Amino acid sequence: MGSGKRSPQKYSSTLERGMRVLRAFQFGDHGLSNQELSERTGIPKSTISRLTFTLLELGFLAHASRNDKFRPGPGLLALGQVANDAMPFVQQNRECFQKIADDTNSLVLMLAREDNALMIISAVRPTGRVGRTFDVGHRLPLVGSSSGHAFMATMEDAEFETLLPDLVEEYKTPEDQIRSLRAKAAEDIFNHGFHFAPTEGYFNTIIKAVATTLYSRDLAQQVAISCVVGRNARSDAELSEFVGPKMLRELDGEHQSLNFLDLSASHQSV
Repeated sequence: MGSGKRSPQKYSSTLERGMRVLRAFQFGDHGLSNQELSERTGIPKSTISRLTFTLLELGFLAHASRNDKFRPGPGLLALGQVANDAMPFVQQNRECFQKIADDTNSLVLMLAREDNALMIISAVRPTGRVGRTFDVGHRLPLVGSSSGHAFMATMEDAEFETLLPDLVEEYKTPEDQIRSLRAKAAEDIFNHGFHFAPTEGYFNTIIKAVATTLYSRDLAQQVAISCVVGRNARSDAELSEFVGPKMLRELDGEHQSLNFLDLSASHQSV
């Protein structure tokens, strides 16, 4: 997460590569080798070896033996606990998100931008439902998801234009198509308050979702809020006529207590 604005004079490429190594770990991993980390990050293996050695010495990575694969270490666990304590609003939102999840029988996500993707920072399932798919820490694409399109729609134009070349390269999608996706999402949010991305070109073939965006005063940046359902769990009409409006009604009633600002005004600039 961050502003998305990089100053060459202040930006540390070495630190960035170290963070890319830590972010390469995903739920379900049973350790990653230097080769696997190189493949996931695109960083040469020789550089990965130096980074993993340093992260191991600092306690951010761990492994049981010389030939064992690397795993997140106790330093990361401690840092995660500190971050969780510093962001109490995530738990404060839970009651509102739980009501939305139960009333719409959907997975409710809150996501913040991380480079060219969105990271899930809160995931609330209907009461009694369990699962690890789309959990905290998972990333959703900016191009090819309802959350991503809604997020792009409410970005400042200058920020979007700066990001656009990276999106073209990352998602192998023509610039005009990305602009079109953004414009459609902006139109939907302006007219209805939320966006429902078409199934064609969606990043995942077994789900569909509606999404909106709000400005989080706690994070000092915008976040996406999304309701996700199985592809056959609800019709497109139900998503557009029930799930989306229900999500908005609950969020509208909780703006102040959740410390959110509506981003509706920015939808008109696209």
